[in-house]
Amino acid sequence: MLKRTNFLLTVIAGISLCMSGFALAFGPHPCDFSQHRPDPRCMGMAMQNLDLTDDQQAALEKIKDDTCAQIEPLAAQLGASELYKALSGEEIDQAEVAAKIAEIVELKSRIAFIRLNSRLAVALILTPEQRQKMSEEIEACRDFQPGKAPGLKP
Repeated sequence: MLKRTNFLLTVIAGISLCMSGFALAFGPHPCDFSQHRPDPRCMGMAMQNLDLTDDQQAALEKIKDDTCAQIEPLAAQLGASELYKALSGEEIDQAEVAAKIAEIVELKSRIAFIRLNSRLAVALILTPEQRQKMSEEIEACRDFQPGKAPGLKP
């Protein structure tokens, strides 16, 4: 039990490190895997109850590291896009703004693709029973998130 708790704390610390340095204007860092997932506390509780093997824990850590390594350069480009600078000038160059918007959409799309592929990689590491249990635990946790009515999907 302590081993799994330490693993989860390591994963959470790693994700926190990935999040540093990202431009706040663009919301959560793309390496923040909770952005398109349930509350991270739900994920942590669900993962804690899966009885992961040492090999699975190592594989999940590698997926997290590889995913962050792919996302970090894209996140840096996203933070450097300077859309707000283009929108706050005395005169707005619509072509420049449109190009910056297209750049942001492309970068966010690439980040989403990487993130979703990492979800597939995680699912492939888990056994069918672990995937089912994780799904059930996340659903149960969602029902108790503040501000959400029980049984309603986000």
